[in-house]
Amino acid sequence: MKKLLLSFVASTALIALSACATAPIASSANATGLNREDGKLDGHWSGVLRGTQSDAQPLGIRLAVSGASVKVLHQNSVTGTWSEVMPGLFQMTRKRNNAVLHATDSGDDNDGTWVETWTLVVTVVSSTELKVEWVRLVNNIDLPVTNPGKTFSEKLGGTLSRVNGI
Repeated sequence: MKKLLLSFVASTALIALSACATAPIASSANATGLNREDGKLDGHWSGVLRGTQSDAQPLGIRLAVSGASVKVLHQNSVTGTWSEVMPGLFQMTRKRNNAVLHATDSGDDNDGTWVETWTLVVTVVSSTELKVEWVRLVNNIDLPVTNPGKTFSEKLGGTLSRVNGI
C-alpha cells in the first residue's frame, strides 16, 4: 500500500511538473512579432488627427518625446506652417507605452480672459505607429454664462507615424 501511495504521489508530481513545462515561456516578442522594446514612446511623431463630426477640422500635429520632456506642435491650416503649442508648459505622465500629455495656458483677447487646456492621450501601437486622442477645452471666463462662446471643446483622434525629426 505504501508503495502504491508513493507511486501515486510521484505520478501526480510528474504530471504537475510536465504541465508546468508546457506552459508558454515569456518572451520579449508578442504574438504579432513586435518586440516590446520596439514600442517605446521616445522619439518624433507626426500625423493628422480627425474628428467624428462632419464639422470637425483636421489637425496636423507633431510630438517630440524624450524621457519626461515633451513638445507639441500644430500645423496652421491656412499657411501650413508649424508652431509649438504652449511652449514649455506641456507635462507628461507615462506608464510603459501609454502617456497623458497636458498643458493649460491663459491670456487675454477681445472677449477678455481665456483659459485653454490641451490633453493628448497616447499609446504606442508599434515601433512606427502612435494612437492619439486629443481634447481641447476653452473657457472665456469674462463672458456671461448665457454666451454660447463662453466655453467650447474639440475632440479629435488618429494615428501618428514615427519620423526622423520635427
